[in-house]
Amino acid sequence: QVDIFYKIKKDTPLGGKYGTKVALNLSYWAGLKGNINSDFSNPDYDMDILGFGDKYFSDISLEIRKKWSKKWSSIFYYVNQYYNKSVIETTATSKPIKSNIVIIETTYKMGKGRSLRFEAQKLWSDSKSHDWIGGTIEFNLNPRFSIYINDIYNSGEDSATEETHYYNFGGSFTKGATRLGLNYGRQRAGLVCVGGVCRQVPEATGLSMNLTMSF
Repeated sequence: QVDIFYKIKKDTPLGGKYGTKVALNLSYWAGLKGNINSDFSNPDYDMDILGFGDKYFSDISLEIRKKWSKKWSSIFYYVNQYYNKSVIETTATSKPIKSNIVIIETTYKMGKGRSLRFEAQKLWSDSKSHDWIGGTIEFNLNPRFSIYINDIYNSGEDSATEETHYYNFGGSFTKGATRLGLNYGRQRAGLVCVGGVCRQVPEATGLSMNLTMSF
């Protein structure tokens, strides 16, 4: 994995009045190349220390942060991903998933801790059945309290999820190192990862609450 950061200087054609920050991330994960029994029953096998075996995952992402004025700033993302579902989720019939994602986010500061944030996303995959679009609007009333609404929608042709809106709305209250969040909406079925822990979840509609405390 490689991270590259660069800041375009102020008062230049690309930097503008406040400068522009650019970040590039490249990552590639694969198994080792070698002779391995399918059931790992034979411990005597040869491996190439620097050889690349089956490709598991790759990610190429570009992030551009631009400040337009003292109150208005934007972030632009582009992500290209390769996800070997058959290996990572041990589903033998699944094909690797190749996708491209574009995200545009902008924040407007109103003063006194208030701000308004908009986010729009678009995902293209190698399957026409799974091309998603999504959006979020978040309003921070003050440094402690915020509310939001978001929605994702499958613009592909998957009969299980086409023309279905997975909406969510809620808010959070923060005091010191404690944060309380409340959310109501629809959850899409699939693999959900939080803090490096992943699990399969069913489709559901309901109310959820989470409490985070830092020590």
